[in-house]
Amino acid sequence: MTTKKEAINGRRDISLHHPSPAAAIQTGNSQEPVFGAAVYYRQDSANYSGIYIGRDHIIQLSGTGRIEKVYLQDLTTEVWFPCIKESGQAAGLCTTGYIALEMLDNGSSDQPIIGNCHQFTSGCITSNFENGDHTLEMVKHTFAGSLDFPILWKKWERQSNPQAGIHP
Repeated sequence: MTTKKEAINGRRDISLHHPSPAAAIQTGNSQEPVFGAAVYYRQDSANYSGIYIGRDHIIQLSGTGRIEKVYLQDLTTEVWFPCIKESGQAAGLCTTGYIALEMLDNGSSDQPIIGNCHQFTSGCITSNFENGDHTLEMVKHTFAGSLDFPILWKKWERQSNPQAGIHP
């Protein structure tokens, strides 16, 4: 793994660890998302997107404009994640997960201006937070374009968790 200084919309304070190109794509079983996967869910008749970071957590932009880590059990039971169409394996991008974590760690006082959760999600995928991806379909297109193979979106069939609301 090599360290590369990234400038995200003029921000030069974010240092990201980039894996070798061969390891840039995370894959896992077809039962759950992997680190760095763009995920989406539907709540109150609206679609929301974020970046999966593991242990049932995503990083997303809230409705108030704050970057936050969210426990999915507190939101919804219907979450969708990308899989490689040919193999069915879950797919994620390491750098996408790292960018989301860096954005969370840097707090909200020095965030670039981001319009909505979809623009934030696409920004984590592309490192361009001034993108025009304001809809879920645009995020899905951006994520698919970041991979070298076709993907499909799979519903995450999670088991009911008796400890929902108890954060690890």
